[in-house]
Amino acid sequence: MLSKVSLLILEEAHEASGESFYEIARLCKNADYRLALTATPFMKDSTEANMRLMAVSGRIEIKVSEKYLIDKGILAKPVFLYRKIGYVPDIELLNKELTGKHVNFRVSMSTAYQKAYQLGITYNLARNRAIVDTAEEFKRHNLSCMTLVRHERHGQILKAMLGERGLVASFINGKSSAATRSAKLAELASGKIDVLIGSTILDVGVDVPSVGAVIIAGGGKAEVELRQRVGRGLRKKKGKANVCFIADFLDTSNKHLMSHSYERKHIITTTPGFAEGVLDIDGKFDFSILAS
Repeated sequence: MLSKVSLLILEEAHEASGESFYEIARLCKNADYRLALTATPFMKDSTEANMRLMAVSGRIEIKVSEKYLIDKGILAKPVFLYRKIGYVPDIELLNKELTGKHVNFRVSMSTAYQKAYQLGITYNLARNRAIVDTAEEFKRHNLSCMTLVRHERHGQILKAMLGERGLVASFINGKSSAATRSAKLAELASGKIDVLIGSTILDVGVDVPSVGAVIIAGGGKAEVELRQRVGRGLRKKKGKANVCFIADFLDTSNKHLMSHSYERKHIITTTPGFAEGVLDIDGKFDFSILAS
């Protein structure tokens, strides 16, 4: 049956690196006409993954830049703010959950990545408080907020902390059913919840409503993931200022976390359309633009 397909349209074409996606596209062997759509072509860390995309779609023929789409008002104008963050261990949680897992709860510049990530991001009280403070700030300006994490436990911790501050938050991840995901996205769109925390399940293939703010809470350095996450906030806003506020953090306690932080920032500052909206480090969002 697939061999009879003459026109193949690939949405989120970068996912061609996946086995099922690639195999289906490969079996469309008589599809002489192919249209591959992706915001992140050939940006995977794996050469094999990028070659799979080339194999099923061919080279890039038409490129539309972020700047073009932003200038035309097709995408919202992003405003980026980076805050420097040190390490303050969440001693209460660490003693309860990780006693015996680590010799100590210290994080230094030379600490191995896995430990540094777990302590310096997931269980970093200073960082998590900064995330909650930022979400509170967005709430005060009536902005719906999507907060994106990488690990389930981090999302759970943030949900609890947001609740303690009086914000209505929900958390969805790979374990959430499709119905639950759809319901929570609808609640975010309607204003029933203030903050939707999401894992990588929200990075691709999800119909995300227009949101006013995004918090990049999970660190990491992958370019595809970062661009997908920024893109969650860039859907065109209707009946209000076509802007999106995006908060991220520069982790200073460890060489791995710091390197990843600045790699993320470099991706943004070297992307036309994004670079123009980068504020000074530790600056402040100018919410007066919402009135324009």
